[in-house]
Amino acid sequence: MKISLLIEGQQGLNWHYWKKLVPAIDSLGFYGLYRSDHYVDTAPPDRDSLEMITSITWASLHTSSSILGPMVAPVSFRDPVMLARQALALHDLSQGRFVLGLGSGWQEREHAMFGYELGTVKQRMDRLEESLQVVRLLLDNPNYKVSYTGQYYHLDGALLLPRGYKGGRPKLLVGGSGRRRVLPLVAKYADIWNSLRVSPEQFRDLSAYLNELCISAGRDPDEVHRSLFTSVFLAQGNGHLDEVLREAANYYRVNTNNLSEIAEYLGNRNAIWGTPDMVIDQMQLYRDAGVQELVLRWIAWDDLERLEALADVAHQMATK
Repeated sequence: MKISLLIEGQQGLNWHYWKKLVPAIDSLGFYGLYRSDHYVDTAPPDRDSLEMITSITWASLHTSSSILGPMVAPVSFRDPVMLARQALALHDLSQGRFVLGLGSGWQEREHAMFGYELGTVKQRMDRLEESLQVVRLLLDNPNYKVSYTGQYYHLDGALLLPRGYKGGRPKLLVGGSGRRRVLPLVAKYADIWNSLRVSPEQFRDLSAYLNELCISAGRDPDEVHRSLFTSVFLAQGNGHLDEVLREAANYYRVNTNNLSEIAEYLGNRNAIWGTPDMVIDQMQLYRDAGVQELVLRWIAWDDLERLEALADVAHQMATK
């Protein structure tokens, strides 16, 4: 199983942190490095928030192996045509390592703050479906002009150039676990499915349903790479478990000092936590459920020693 990291850009990220994290994550051998794409967090205080595309561009020039991309770019405030154009440029710049993750948008606070219309859930999903259609048309047709007429987007003889990288188009990732709208979109349009904080049992069930949808859509289920996003809180030994639980409670703003209650909260969120051995045991449950890539939110930006310990875990999982 591959292990990737996600950095929450809206939670204090700036160039000081990014320029330290990117080469460290790449050199330690993590499979992928993903970025959230938000202006602000769900609640104050507002902190530094490094713009996603700019940061991925810098990372493309300062990494050699890590997959890079947004997880995910909301089409509620990112134009899919521009995203497709940027994806081609970043795919070329990174020599085929860029993944374009798309989502419908969900965070009300940032949309209200910056004047973007989020819309109803149905409107968001309709807009996402049109975005996926537009992006696939543009990415899949390097030699032909394409046209499209929808409720939200319109193309008239559109062609995106240049196509410098000759190894194919950027892969398209869709995030979410909804059976009614999200998974059917994955089956039709996505190369990668990223599920959000579900248990191993839930993932196995959703993945089986996705297999059925792929077959109904005329696709081989094996064409869709299966990934899952959750948080990780790594302790370097039993003596640091209490410290890591308090770190997690502070991150999630859990209003309790009771360590058992904090551990229960993390379990309810399907977060991965504990010593390296504990973390490996939890990861193996996901691997056995069919997760091919585990994307872990990493918050200890200043702790290179723990990042190296997590890389050791990742190497063990890659060989199991």
